[in-house]
Amino acid sequence: MTPAIHDGDMANASDRKVIRHTRMLFVANALQADAPTRLLLSTVSHVHDQGGECWFFSWSRGGELAAQIEATLGRPPVVLGGSGRGGSISSAWAFRKMVATLRPHIVHAILTRPGILVPPLAKMASQAKVVVTQHGTHEWGEGKLLPPTLVRTAFRASASFMDAIVAVSKRCAKEIEKAVPSHADKILVIPNGVDTKEFSPEKKQLREQVLINLFGESASPDLFLVGAAGNLRKIKGYDLLVEAAALLNSRKNVRFVVWGDGEERSFLERRIQSLGLQNSFKLPGRAQNTASCLAACDCFVQPSRSESFGLAAAEAMASGVPVVATAVGGLVELVEDGITGLLIPPESPRALALTIQYLFDQPRMREAMGQAARERICRHFTLERMQREYLQLYLRLLHG
Repeated sequence: MTPAIHDGDMANASDRKVIRHTRMLFVANALQADAPTRLLLSTVSHVHDQGGECWFFSWSRGGELAAQIEATLGRPPVVLGGSGRGGSISSAWAFRKMVATLRPHIVHAILTRPGILVPPLAKMASQAKVVVTQHGTHEWGEGKLLPPTLVRTAFRASASFMDAIVAVSKRCAKEIEKAVPSHADKILVIPNGVDTKEFSPEKKQLREQVLINLFGESASPDLFLVGAAGNLRKIKGYDLLVEAAALLNSRKNVRFVVWGDGEERSFLERRIQSLGLQNSFKLPGRAQNTASCLAACDCFVQPSRSESFGLAAAEAMASGVPVVATAVGGLVELVEDGITGLLIPPESPRALALTIQYLFDQPRMREAMGQAARERICRHFTLERMQREYLQLYLRLLHG
């Protein structure tokens, strides 16, 4: 496994000159504001600021990030349009043609479909170095068209065309190495990064307005807000949070909220209704101002069944909020148990409820954990560090 890149590795003048003469293509699955795509865009923005010539591609469809990408790069993103089997074929043809025309030096893809299809296409049409960022092998089992074993086989075949495989945590790297053991030397870890200026305890001053937006006239300053944020999918474990909320229903001033949307919404809404939690548990959809919402929480919960990193938890930590998380995947590396938050076993609503109740009863400990959480993110998981590490990876590949 390739060693991680260190904070001290900075681009010198000759490196910046290399970047200014480098053409780079970045490929996401869609232009939606999900965590992997937002993080890729932040990397693209940094490379662009360093003088790199960048293009942003979407494999399947557009989304709300299109305008931001155009404003950042001065050119609109290219939407290839491959949403189904036939669409993927047309996207593959269009992408290979664009690669042959642009002749990039670096091609960087994220997520399952681009991560599998882009590397061979890029190598067939150019001499580009290919980077794939993998946000967890659990993605391979979430597709509706192909079985996980076939996706795993396809990734293994595509890995031959990759020059670097980036994992977002050490646990994620081990999963990838198990899947492609013959390419272990290409794997390195670059943790996700948080914008610590955007996600800050200073946003707590907007707590009152966040509570009013959620609970209206029943909102009061002494409410204890338990928050979560992410896609409403089974793997995120928000059903476990609903069950934990039912166990805590006797605590009249405890409130729960999960910001986000997804396929589990209807199920969660029905379960909230059946347990009589409709006044204390809210599903308001995606947050309009995520930073203010996270900072308004008294504790943040990440009850995932599997999690390669846990960006929302990291953003909550940067906001000075202690985290209760299941001891799975990259969350074990992110949350220091008993210092920046508390780790619990997965699939246990009772353990989750007891831990939330413990934090409710320990305001001084909550405050200390929130401060330690902020310090940990600022020390180890900043957006600037992530951007520098990707830039150093590109330079290393360009230098051979």
